[in-house]
Amino acid sequence: MTYTFHHKPTKFSDYIALSFCKIFRWGADMVFRHRHDRRALVIETIAAIPGVVAGLFIHLKCIRKQWGDLGRIQLLHAEAENERMHYQVFCDIVPLGWKEKVMIYSGQFGFFTFFFFLYFISPSTAHRMVGYFEEEAIYSYTKYLNAINEGTVENIPAPMRAIEYWNLPHDAQLNEVIEAIIQDEMNHRDTNHGFADHPFSGTF
Repeated sequence: MTYTFHHKPTKFSDYIALSFCKIFRWGADMVFRHRHDRRALVIETIAAIPGVVAGLFIHLKCIRKQWGDLGRIQLLHAEAENERMHYQVFCDIVPLGWKEKVMIYSGQFGFFTFFFFLYFISPSTAHRMVGYFEEEAIYSYTKYLNAINEGTVENIPAPMRAIEYWNLPHDAQLNEVIEAIIQDEMNHRDTNHGFADHPFSGTF
């Protein structure tokens, strides 16, 4: 499985979204470097925020305008739930230390505030940024998978939570979990780039 798609920015807001993504990516690279499991553990707690925030904004807008949501709220909340499951799976893989807890608490507060105001200002830019985040997630998880396949990261047995969630074989290993996560991130990438291209306008 390889990193095969990048949405080329075509307008100013796309470049803004990509710039935000690169800044966050640089920060993650500085903190985690080659610690794939701990990177995923912390990043996935933040990844669950956009779906909740976007769903909230659409929900409130539908109430104000008496619009239908076109199925977006459920899809966004499902995306957030999926990212939360990624996090819980990694909690089974790697112990959660005090440093990770500090990063999770501070990261959630900071990113929630940032994303809330970004979505308030420009939902299209916010979704585009998440689309770029997902592209980076696919790239990072592909590196993680390659490290497992090359033997530099131990291919441990898959946690039972992952086996049950993705309906994996009972003897599944970590590489199969990462492959399943990559597939999820690809879906999130396509969803958010699609929402950026077609901002929510509701229906009567």
